[in-house]
Amino acid sequence: MLRDNLIDMATKLRVDEQLRKFRSAIVPRYRKSNDEDNMRALIRSVLRADSNCIDIGAYRGRILTEFVRLAPRGQHIAYEPLPHLYKRLRKQFPMVDLRNAAVSHEVGETTFTYVKHMPAESGFRERFHDDARRVEKLTVRTEALDRCLPEGFVPTLIKIDV
Repeated sequence: MLRDNLIDMATKLRVDEQLRKFRSAIVPRYRKSNDEDNMRALIRSVLRADSNCIDIGAYRGRILTEFVRLAPRGQHIAYEPLPHLYKRLRKQFPMVDLRNAAVSHEVGETTFTYVKHMPAESGFRERFHDDARRVEKLTVRTEALDRCLPEGFVPTLIKIDV
């Protein structure tokens, strides 16, 4: 919980990227590919102030922060199926069309496996069987992008991290 609060505060203060670089320089296990840096470079190169974006799997809002910062006049839609993360994002991004749902091929509801100790590993499929106390089954709403976007909405960028 403390870790989550620190991540939220770092994102809000816009020092998240610097802290992640610092952490990876000190702790070798956090040294990974340049995926996040490449994603941020892509976002900077593609977005204009009025670009529309979709963030599927918004999680803690790191990429959504970039969308809002670089495209402040755009219309943004974000999906986050985990209720506690959705509530945090609602507070942090009141200007975003935030949806407490998962994206699927159909509109409805489905079972979603919440991995309590690693929320980023949560999803439609259960991947952790070792400790049932650390996994919770949730029923989440699902939306299909081709049927649930506002009429005339044209996204410049869709980020999918599921």
